[in-house]
Amino acid sequence: MEAILVIVFFLFGGFIIRSIFAGLGAAGRTLVGDGTFTENINRSFGNIGNFEVRLKDETIDDIVVKKVEFKGLIPTNGNSLNLRVVLRDTTEGTEKEEAYSVISLIESFQAPDSKVFFHSTNLGPVEFGLGFHKWVELSRVVPNFLVPPYKGKRQIQVLSLLYDSDNTPLWVDTKTFFELDFSGTGYLEQSEHDKKARALTVKIAVAVAMSDGQLANSEEDVIKDWIQKTINIFEDENTRKELKELYNNSYKNAVKESQNNELSLSTTTRDMNEYADDNIKYQSLSLCYDVMIADGEIANEELDIIKNLSKVLNLDFSEVEKMRDKKMVSFDTSQISKESIEDILGIDESISEDQKRTLLREEFKKWNDRLTSLDEGPERDNAQRMINLISEAIQKYK
Repeated sequence: MEAILVIVFFLFGGFIIRSIFAGLGAAGRTLVGDGTFTENINRSFGNIGNFEVRLKDETIDDIVVKKVEFKGLIPTNGNSLNLRVVLRDTTEGTEKEEAYSVISLIESFQAPDSKVFFHSTNLGPVEFGLGFHKWVELSRVVPNFLVPPYKGKRQIQVLSLLYDSDNTPLWVDTKTFFELDFSGTGYLEQSEHDKKARALTVKIAVAVAMSDGQLANSEEDVIKDWIQKTINIFEDENTRKELKELYNNSYKNAVKESQNNELSLSTTTRDMNEYADDNIKYQSLSLCYDVMIADGEIANEELDIIKNLSKVLNLDFSEVEKMRDKKMVSFDTSQISKESIEDILGIDESISEDQKRTLLREEFKKWNDRLTSLDEGPERDNAQRMINLISEAIQKYK
């Protein structure tokens, strides 16, 4: 379980992931003519060889990354191509009934309807006779961000597939593998306590959503999407059916209890501390942040619940801060008023003005440093607005 906790901490920080995956965009663009196009792709005169794939290890920020690289004549029918990379745990065998999905803890490397590892790269139109004459990276796998079905040494298959725009398969590689030594708890080893803890996660998310007296459609969608993705991890139909009933009942009961003012957060968090490990607690808090920002507004009632949750669940404050900041980067910060910025940053109103000023300056430096790592676009704009709001708040205490 310690291994999972390390993963979660890195994931919530979020910004280390940017450096790990920063090079992928350039790798994809080489195929359509940007960057080192002429170096990487050439017409074949019989000397490029067949299309093939390999894994190449690299260490980035002390984390091992497996670069998925391709070389050779590209199989094509002249249409636009899409390269997909899927992971399978084949420790028990490579046949369909013996292979299991592998979970990704990075959202951008998950299938659209579940948490299983899936990475898609659009290669664009590819003419006949084109190929890579040297190895080109088109995907990455980070073992530390994976969860297999069981603990121990697992055999992981890197399944690479090339499709055209009509979803017709043109090429597949099933021969690439690596070993994953996983010391945590596999997703098929989840105990009854984990099931109860995830049902409690749904209740807590509903409490956050309805803290302002209503359940917005966007908030409901976030919770239901979380339930569906959590269920879709499991391939066994009976397990899915069991969990769907458990989580949906938890959702319906929580909504009803909240409407009748009968939903007790103190009881729910007490049970959470009894059944949940830290991994599930952090996942719960992450879902609560997603619910909070789902409707494009941040209510003080929602902030208060999340702030209290992190304390009652005994979560590491620095990790909670990282999670909060990661969520805020994707939130439209133009909706935040200068009056609420201190609440959002978790600054206690009971402390002295000197202490507030010190904390705000620390936040200013942190967000200013973060700004430099963000590309032009909505996230950078959101971060800049946070800096402006923090700067205004500092002026109050001069």
